[in-house]
This record gives sequence, C-alpha cells and structure tokens, in this order.
Amino acid sequence: MKTLVLFALALAAAAPLATVAHADRPTAVGVRFNDLDLNNPTDAAVMLGRLDDAALQACGAAPFESLREYQSTIRQSRCYVRSVSRAVATLGAPAVTAIFDREYGGSE
Repeated sequence: MKTLVLFALALAAAAPLATVAHADRPTAVGVRFNDLDLNNPTDAAVMLGRLDDAALQACGAAPFESLREYQSTIRQSRCYVRSVSRAVATLGAPAVTAIFDREYGGSE
C-alpha cells in the first residue's frame, strides 16, 4: 500500500496552544494514496485534501473536531506550511504540485 508519512513539529504548530508533552517529539501521520491516480486532476485535489487533513492533525488540530477558526490559525502556522510543502515535494506528483502552487502559493 502506498502511504506518504507526514512529519511535523507540534511545537511549531501553535506555540501558545501546544502542550509540553507534544513539544519535544515530531508527529507522524500516514497519508494513503494507493487508491488515487495522481496524474488525474481530481485525484490530485483529493490527495492535497488528505495532506491538509494530515498536516492539521500533525500540527495540533483535528480536521473534523476542531473549530474552523483554530484550523485556520493552524493553516497559517510554520508547522502546517512546512509539513504540507515538504509532503508535496516528497510526493513528486506534478498534478498535486500544480494545485498546491495555484491554491497555496507553492512553498513557505
């Protein structure tokens, strides 16, 4: 099964909200993509959505449980930006990279 593992530093997510227990160790979140054709624009968008969910989780926000305002704050954090940027680069899928560049301005 193809899975990309996203690493993030919980401390960088939202420093005032990060707990000490999470501050000293990276968080790894697996992102499945064996069911996607990453050359297909629709599947590439699905993959980017999965990376978004994983980065939210790794950086301190549960995608389905956290308030939108908190998720928005996490999406602006260094943890989130670096996590998604690195995951997109590691994935090496041109269609995913194109959507990322268009919608998120590319990288850090």
